[in-house]
Amino acid sequence: MVETGSGATAPKVRELIARVNQRARDLRLDEQGGVVGPAAGSVGWSTKSDPKRPKTRAGRQLEQHRKARRDASRRNWQERHPELAAVERSLRVERAQVLDRWDHKREGTPATHEAVRRGRIGAIARLYQSGALNDDQLAFAQEISAIIELISADVTVRAASLQSRVDAKRVFDDVFFESLARVQREVAYGTWRAWLGPRAAPVLDVIAADVALTVAAARHRMHHRRLTRLLIDALDHWPACLAAARREVDPATLAAAQAAIL
Repeated sequence: MVETGSGATAPKVRELIARVNQRARDLRLDEQGGVVGPAAGSVGWSTKSDPKRPKTRAGRQLEQHRKARRDASRRNWQERHPELAAVERSLRVERAQVLDRWDHKREGTPATHEAVRRGRIGAIARLYQSGALNDDQLAFAQEISAIIELISADVTVRAASLQSRVDAKRVFDDVFFESLARVQREVAYGTWRAWLGPRAAPVLDVIAADVALTVAAARHRMHHRRLTRLLIDALDHWPACLAAARREVDPATLAAAQAAIL
């Protein structure tokens, strides 16, 4: 009979324990404002932030009051500085347009994409990106362009030759004692320019003046494919002109030429 009584009272005991546990959970729920926390005795942690509690009426009123003060301060500043306010508005509009324009890009920032969009790529760089020029030809074009800038900036140089370098008016500064490499490159440019002859104008428009190849071709009344071949041939001929200049102008030759006018 003991076994029978024990079997009959077991469900009642379990029901009582369940009611006590439920009452304890209800008490925890009331204490935490409706947010269910971990059960007592559980061990663990989570990286998730706690759920936001609903704002009280006083909290909402305080937030509205602060927003009204910020808006009033902003309007007061705009009334005192209308020009700066207009500039700020235009910047905000431009910023919104940039973000909307590049929102679909996954790599890079909107500012980076906008800078690339606004930046102008040179004529030689565009030809290189299109595959018309290889790495060596790009380097030759940049070297020729740099030499042209140096020659144009130096008022004492009237032609790219060794004679003009050593027979020019004497100036006691760093420009007079030019490095051997620069003299060799200027002599090479003179040889290269003479080799081009009347074909030099459209080629120099692209290399030195940074004119688009199609524009330069139309300006000189030739097909853009013909100008492309002419440009490639001219760039490929540059190493031969530079090698000849290095053989012609060595350190001894340059030193003797400079010593003659010291």
